[in-house]
Amino acid sequence: MNLNPRPVLSLSVISHRQGALVRNLLEDLSRIGSQISMEVILTVNVPESLGFADGKWNFNLKVIKNDFVKGFGENHNVALRGANGQYFCICNPDIRIHGNPLPKLISTLAIKEIGLAAPVVLSPGGREEDSARDFPTVGRLVRKIFFNDLGRAFICNNSNYSEVEWVAGMFFVMRAVDYRVVEGFDEDYFLYYEDVDLCWRLKRLGRKVVVIRNASVVHDARRESRKKLRFFLWHAQSATRFLFKSWLATIRSRLPINDR
Repeated sequence: MNLNPRPVLSLSVISHRQGALVRNLLEDLSRIGSQISMEVILTVNVPESLGFADGKWNFNLKVIKNDFVKGFGENHNVALRGANGQYFCICNPDIRIHGNPLPKLISTLAIKEIGLAAPVVLSPGGREEDSARDFPTVGRLVRKIFFNDLGRAFICNNSNYSEVEWVAGMFFVMRAVDYRVVEGFDEDYFLYYEDVDLCWRLKRLGRKVVVIRNASVVHDARRESRKKLRFFLWHAQSATRFLFKSWLATIRSRLPINDR
């Protein structure tokens, strides 16, 4: 077991009775653990039995068990508040890692103006997922709801990465210092749009959000908001919050300095 007190990477993952998925992810991470010093912080958001938590992994594993259910952003913020890594990775439990995208993501973050790096996200069948998009606006949301128009995804180019407006929070890496500068996720979102908001705030600081074309992970998407009313309502509430927050910031930016 790697006991390095200063790991290169701190990876945060949340489980909602998804122990089987988490175990698969940890096995993937253990396979690449000899290639990069990391710590994994697993947050158990609802009670479940984790028979594998005390196993021997090729990284340090820390388990946080919540007394009550917390939102996506709050869970990751709590997990990473005391993390030791130079880089932070946000990871969903239903991610599978067949190669090792981490070195490519981390090396890209050596470019100062890049604040967040994500891999290409593939479905289990190998299809490229819609993991990167333009920032939502009222018009774009109307087209999405009524015309199933998902908007423009990132454009493939000949460079090592493609700059995008935001990436889905299923898997990405940031410098720890940048995560702390933007104060992590906005915890007023309980679920959905935390990733949009984080990328938006990074860009307001002049940081780029990029997708690395030669790095990938596999995601078995749950799409809960399309199946259950509760998740759909959370999605709608978060979208409304982001639209109001971004609109208000735009209005304030146009005011004279003394009136802000």
